[in-house]
Amino acid sequence: MGDIALPLLAGKRHTNVLRFTVSHTAGFTITPEITRHVGCPHTATWDWGDGSALETGDSMSHAYAAGTYNVTLRLPRADRWLAGINMSYDRVVGDALLALRGCRNLTNITLPTNAGLNSAHSLATLRGWWPLLTYLYLASTQSLITGTLADLPAGMEYLSLSDTQSTITGALADLPVGMEYLSLRNTQSAITGGGAATSRKLTTVRLDSLGLDQPAVDSILWSLYQAAITPRTETGGTINLGGTNAAPSGTFQAAASCPVTEDTDGAEIAHELLNDGCGEGFNKWATVTITAP
Repeated sequence: MGDIALPLLAGKRHTNVLRFTVSHTAGFTITPEITRHVGCPHTATWDWGDGSALETGDSMSHAYAAGTYNVTLRLPRADRWLAGINMSYDRVVGDALLALRGCRNLTNITLPTNAGLNSAHSLATLRGWWPLLTYLYLASTQSLITGTLADLPAGMEYLSLSDTQSTITGALADLPVGMEYLSLRNTQSAITGGGAATSRKLTTVRLDSLGLDQPAVDSILWSLYQAAITPRTETGGTINLGGTNAAPSGTFQAAASCPVTEDTDGAEIAHELLNDGCGEGFNKWATVTITAP
């Protein structure tokens, strides 16, 4: 990660020390990485909790023998200067979000694939802790995040809670205007369209295996279809509504084809819903190129 420039909010208390617990029954290596706001005059110091020497830097790697260790990050005025933290695949256990709550200027939290991570909070609570948050990646953990899409921070761009215990509700119409990536796959969430999606930047939406009924699936597709009419061009991205969800109604079914061919009549060039288009076994709305007329 590189330094980024963002407005800073003053915190009431100074946070200088952050602690995380990592654990595994076999030897393992962690690779934590932090991002500091532009202008930070301080250096990050890491105490690995295993008796080894302290180390300094933003992007680190440390090998452990089997066991449980307390990792301590020291950064003077972390409440002001810490912008992002990435500890994916790093065997984090316990409530890592709680450890970060004092860092009010955080914009990016990346903690996926930590089986022992069990943070349990509401989106409204997280917004109160980090009003500048744009990126939250907690997929494949034991986390339980609750709330509605309307509770997301106003600047949110990326949210991935797939394969967690989370229960998120609300309509795509409640998304922040800059939202680009939403993944709630295989959670307890119940999402609808609720009119045109507020965000005109959505390129990836993963809402598969939520057990949604046909009206909910149709409302999501219609919301995304309406949002895509604004002239713009994007490449890549996928909208996946398959798995345990009901199939959409015939209104949104496209003839199976492989390789995929795009519709060309008016606004339908924006998206084409594939019904097992290439033998993948699920329905998905594949965004090949979004180009509204």
